[in-house]
Amino acid sequence: MTRMPDAVKQNAIAGITKTMDRIVPDEPDLRNLSYKPEQSWNYEAGTHLSFLDGRLQADLAAFYMQTRDQQLAQFSESGLGRVMVNAGKSRSCGVEASLRTLWLDNRLSIAADYGFTEATFENYDLGGGVDYTDNRVPFVPRHTMTATASFRQPTKCDLLRSFTFGARVKGAGDIMWDEANTFGQDFYAQLDASIEAELKAFAFLSMNRRFAQDIAPRHFSFDIKWHF
Repeated sequence: MTRMPDAVKQNAIAGITKTMDRIVPDEPDLRNLSYKPEQSWNYEAGTHLSFLDGRLQADLAAFYMQTRDQQLAQFSESGLGRVMVNAGKSRSCGVEASLRTLWLDNRLSIAADYGFTEATFENYDLGGGVDYTDNRVPFVPRHTMTATASFRQPTKCDLLRSFTFGARVKGAGDIMWDEANTFGQDFYAQLDASIEAELKAFAFLSMNRRFAQDIAPRHFSFDIKWHF
């Protein structure tokens, strides 16, 4: 290993020290040394429904949330790490719905979930002309959704118990990444597909006694993901 020359080492230390002196304040910002606890009131109403002799089930819920001193993570002004700050007041409301169904002797399973959330600041005035009131709360997606389907096909093969074919679409967005709502993420979705093979259990005789394993000893799966 080649040793770093002393002159190069001293120049590197001087450069790091100069950079730290420029970005690290002489006195810490008292506003970042502590933050208040977050307080919220949550209201929710929902129902569970069952149709077609239990083959189709549905859930529906609506919610409303008021939050005071909401805790938000921000990058520090120096760019080194994050700090926790309190927003004034925020309000969140929305709905959530889900459907689940089983068909073909429970071999075909289909499920779907959807959520809508509108989260905004009711009062977040930082002074000096910086007012985020009525802006959307960051990191809260407006839409979330998931749809899954799987089909299990038993076989008469001596080794395989069944094949299962599945697919899932999961999406979220749009999302704001900062309190000023200057940049964010549009709605996006991910598609997953899978094929699973389930092996049968095995049994054997030993000392005139039969031993069997109920759980299949092998499990194989293949996943395909497409981002769009």
